[in-house]
Amino acid sequence: MGCMMNPDLLIVGPSVRAAAASAIRAGLQPHCVDLFADSDLVRACVCRRMAMDQYPQALPAELAKLPRMPYMFLGGLENQWSILDAIDRPRWGMQSKTLRNLRDPLLMGARFVTAGLWPIPVFHWDASISNFDPDCTWLLKPRHGAAGHGVRFVQPGEPFDTQTHLVQKYVEGAPASAVFAASSSGRPRLLGVTRQLIGTPWLRSSGFRYAGNVGPWPVSQAVVELLEKAARMLPRSAFSPELRGLFGIDFILRDHAEAFDKVSMVEVNPRYPASVEVLERTSGDAFLVHHRAAFDPADVLPMRRSPSAKFAGKGILYAKETLEFPKRGPWMEAFDYALDDLAVPYADIPHPGDRIEKGQPVLTMFASADDHAACMDRLREKAAFVEDRLFSAAK
Repeated sequence: MGCMMNPDLLIVGPSVRAAAASAIRAGLQPHCVDLFADSDLVRACVCRRMAMDQYPQALPAELAKLPRMPYMFLGGLENQWSILDAIDRPRWGMQSKTLRNLRDPLLMGARFVTAGLWPIPVFHWDASISNFDPDCTWLLKPRHGAAGHGVRFVQPGEPFDTQTHLVQKYVEGAPASAVFAASSSGRPRLLGVTRQLIGTPWLRSSGFRYAGNVGPWPVSQAVVELLEKAARMLPRSAFSPELRGLFGIDFILRDHAEAFDKVSMVEVNPRYPASVEVLERTSGDAFLVHHRAAFDPADVLPMRRSPSAKFAGKGILYAKETLEFPKRGPWMEAFDYALDDLAVPYADIPHPGDRIEKGQPVLTMFASADDHAACMDRLREKAAFVEDRLFSAAK
């Protein structure tokens, strides 16, 4: 299988399966540390499971036990600079000063404004209350959050800890994500755009929780130019971030008449974005080749496979109630495929008997079609089918 390839790469994060599959497509041999060690991942790769109550604080000590190899961090860890700095091995990822700057919404908002872009306003609550337009809707967001966890609507005057949270204006529109690769010289290139699935009821995702992507999402040339301008602005800013490797920019596509083709920037995600595997399915490209080239001086040849679909969708199904994961179900079809197969129908599959609490992610499913609307419909139908089988089998 693909996991026998070299060189080695250690991938660390809450759930690393998607990045591990991408690494195999790029000719790398992933070694994994995450919170789940799902059955499809451990079947293909060396994987260590960390206890939730030890993550991420115990990561440096845990990784010190493993063989020497470079590491790549995933979602959420871009906010844990001191923990990343304590990991004694080469990092295929941006350095902590860069992460700190790119994850500062106040700083980035100011940079986007200077560049003539449209950032979504962000405030500390200790700013003057008069700055908050009472006719607008506001969101309370954790400063170091990821995947929409802990994001909710907030009312003016509601108290909270300004050290851990901030306020961001709520903007109507389509949530989307752009994936870029920056070379070792810091020059960014747009690899694709996807529509984000956020708080999707048919995936049992509530609030603002991330539930997947559909792409490539059709956007106008004007939007492409705005996104490229935003990415080019990052390394030229006064604080000079070391922009390298894969990263993402989340944005809202404001498609109503008064704001046609306007892009409202939400945040920069300076690490491997979750939407990469959707774009790899539709392009056949191994995006981690670009990431490796930014950190490894060795020559890296482009790698490409036949795309599995024109449009692809990825949906994370959350548990509508607590269950014990069944021994069998339609997700077993995934084991007929290699982990890195671009046509694998399911992923992130728990072990039989695993207890999954209400509101927690159960598994990931994929759909494909010749247009984005049909792809979304198929993903919705598949979610209903899987949920029905999941809970009937669990009884």
